[in-house]
Amino acid sequence: MQKHTSVFPINTQIQNTLPTLFCLPSAGGSAAMYREWQQHLNNIQVIPVEYPGRGARFTEAFAEDIKSLALEIADTIVQSQMTHFSIFGHSLGALISWEVTLELKKRNHPLPQHLWVSARKAPHFKPSTERRSDLDDSRLLALLKEMGGTPEAFLNNIEFQALLLPIIRADFKLHDDYVFQQEHKERPMLAVPITALGGQEDTQVAYDTLSEWCLYSDLSFEQFEFQGGHFYLQDASFLDWFKNKLAL
Repeated sequence: MQKHTSVFPINTQIQNTLPTLFCLPSAGGSAAMYREWQQHLNNIQVIPVEYPGRGARFTEAFAEDIKSLALEIADTIVQSQMTHFSIFGHSLGALISWEVTLELKKRNHPLPQHLWVSARKAPHFKPSTERRSDLDDSRLLALLKEMGGTPEAFLNNIEFQALLLPIIRADFKLHDDYVFQQEHKERPMLAVPITALGGQEDTQVAYDTLSEWCLYSDLSFEQFEFQGGHFYLQDASFLDWFKNKLAL
């Protein structure tokens, strides 16, 4: 059993003999996004990942780019000596989880048994036609309300805005600055099954842009859509479905 209190702040006592699911949050999110998953997915070990600059790592500087963040997470997975694991990433977390997997491949470390990518277009698509990190406060808040996932009463609270907006801007900047063609001269392939998940009412991620994750697996690909928008996974029925899917 190894202890990792920074990158994995919620489940710090990692048992590398148990089937494990590393969970990467969306932009503006923290490891707390997955706090309740362990009690629902009680047949596996759930390890939520914390990005710097929020939650248990609030005093740390934000990540400068997706590549450096993926390197840090990959380092921690390697140090944990984990070999029987999968990765789940939501929105920004989906792109980071893919980059983490590529980094593990470079190090000849065992790859995830499954990569779950949620509410994020395939890597070669930009997440938006505009630089969302450059939006002023009012436009940024309007976008967050459209995307859902955060109670509107919180978004209207001045103190909450002061806490959230710097985090969401830093995370959106990671997305805005990510250029697939600069990071990868050719399309990387992974010997990992990939499953893409999305909400039927998600205005940010069209069905066909989600389905192109199929281009990145040498093995199998599946795609599922659920009722709801960008944060469809907050509905309790999703975890019921996911638990049954993991048991197959």
